[in-house]
Amino acid sequence: MDYDRIRPVRYLTGLLKWWRLWPRKDAVSKPDWTNWQGYALHVPFTWLFVVLLWVEAIRSRDIQHTADVLLICLTTTALGGKMINNWKYAHVAQGILTEWSTCDLFELRSQQEVDMWRFEHRRFSRVFMFYCLCSAGVIPFIVIQPLFDIPNQLPFWMWTPFDWRQPALFWYPFIYQAITIPVTCMCNITMDAVNWYMMLHLSLCLRVLGQRLGKLQHDDKDLREKFLELVQLHRRLKQQALGIECFISKSTFTQILVSSLIICFTIYSMQMVSVCSLGFPFGYNPVDSCLESRPAGLARICSHDELLIGHDHGNHAAHHIWQRGHRFCKYAERLHVQFRLAGYELSNASPSSDVYGVLKSSGVLKSRWLFPYWFTFVH
Repeated sequence: MDYDRIRPVRYLTGLLKWWRLWPRKDAVSKPDWTNWQGYALHVPFTWLFVVLLWVEAIRSRDIQHTADVLLICLTTTALGGKMINNWKYAHVAQGILTEWSTCDLFELRSQQEVDMWRFEHRRFSRVFMFYCLCSAGVIPFIVIQPLFDIPNQLPFWMWTPFDWRQPALFWYPFIYQAITIPVTCMCNITMDAVNWYMMLHLSLCLRVLGQRLGKLQHDDKDLREKFLELVQLHRRLKQQALGIECFISKSTFTQILVSSLIICFTIYSMQMVSVCSLGFPFGYNPVDSCLESRPAGLARICSHDELLIGHDHGNHAAHHIWQRGHRFCKYAERLHVQFRLAGYELSNASPSSDVYGVLKSSGVLKSRWLFPYWFTFVH
């Protein structure tokens, strides 16, 4: 019957062709490694973004910061692996789609089969639209929210050869990420949806095969011809299943592996929040701030208990933190190690007294540094 059997996936492959992640021609027998337009499109954005994220993760000296960077770093790395998989095996999937849409063996021969195809296509379209809204809907929040931070922050941490915190240089990496994030998101969504449809269509063909076998009657005149045709259809579906497995298995394995690693890093970050938030705001890591610059990092440590640095209450704040007792002593052990790495000369006294001595001797407690942060002590 006259019905486009692969209608939903035509839009998806059209998008992938525009992103140079799918063969431009329907009949392709081997991968096209001379896809210079695809390289020119994805190397400056996706691959360079992956490299900058990995450099930031490798150069990081704080394990929590490294875990935060690896969350997006592993996701974009998996996307790069799926891109290579598409460049290598997309011609196999395209050949199967062409056969599904043109071969008479896969033609729909009853209104019941057409209704089943339409119902599954509508359900696939709804699921895909919901997936797009959930995935692409967070992009504006990711890109716009950092603009309201003081000082401004990038949507994702990445290494740059210059100090992007300077106002004159901030907009270059920000615009780069504002372009790269939607590109990588759309490519990832579309490639995942094509994989889903390949498995969906194969399952529909197997359901049609079962329905046709169930309708065979022993008194049919063309029983032998119909049965042999169904055997041929089943044999062809098994061959196509191997091709779909070749196309999907590697990208699916990469996705599962990366997802498991992301879950591990997420759990670790959640555990670190309870440790790093001892007397500090949620999500703020004072150890990493100490390494940014000595006076600035130390000043941020003393800027708690509803106190903005710039007032002459530094001694009171230090005394307030000192009386935290066991909580501060446990955190002081970590700061003690970071101060030694930063080059401070410490005595052999206890970590708590060493940290207090560094705060007092560096003049931070009485400085008039003005920071755009209001920190509230977590009681």
